Amino acid sequence: MLEDSQVPEANKSIRIAVTICYIVSFIAMCVTTIIVTASDPTDPTIALERLAKLARSNGMANLDFDANEYFFHCDICDTHVLKNTKHCQRCNRCSYEFDHHCVWVSNDIGLHNYAPFIRMLIAVFLTISFQLGFCAHTLSFLDRQLGEADDEFEIGLLTKYSMKVLTLVTLVIITILFLMDSYLLTFHIYLMCKNTSTYKHIRR
Repeated sequence: MLEDSQVPEANKSIRIAVTICYIVSFIAMCVTTIIVTASDPTDPTIALERLAKLARSNGMANLDFDANEYFFHCDICDTHVLKNTKHCQRCNRCSYEFDHHCVWVSNDIGLHNYAPFIRMLIAVFLTISFQLGFCAHTLSFLDRQLGEADDEFEIGLLTKYSMKVLTLVTLVIITILFLMDSYLLTFHIYLMCKNTSTYKHIRR
């Protein structure tokens, strides 16, 4: 059992640990989001064939590409592609092992960025979980303050009542985001267990 004098120190240590964990998860969320957004899931066959065409047009032989080795062709890109490659109308490119087009990062999710995408969902889940905890703690604190005093005093530029309303609105928004991210994460865990993709799952 902790003595009364040790309780504040213990609470302070917990707050510091939680704050550090939140900062780490927030940074991880930002980094993984940048990686997913900046990654290029384009089928590598496209660049290879276009280089081969450019080499032939310049009178140079290119032995790295043989169209006979490929059985799939994209009429829009006018190039051969690998199996499970799909042309995305929004990005106007063929993405290898296409899973889906993510509107949140404005990029296709395919083989090259699927793992960072899952890590991003996990980081978002952890970050929002901490934010939900912060909001709940703030509401508890404001309720105690409101219960201790009948008169309304100001916290900075906001009163306790307006702070509570603002925290409640924030809590609702964060809860919606939490549910959305939880659904996405759970859905993709299910897809990984089934060894399939979002595109194949929808096409069934």
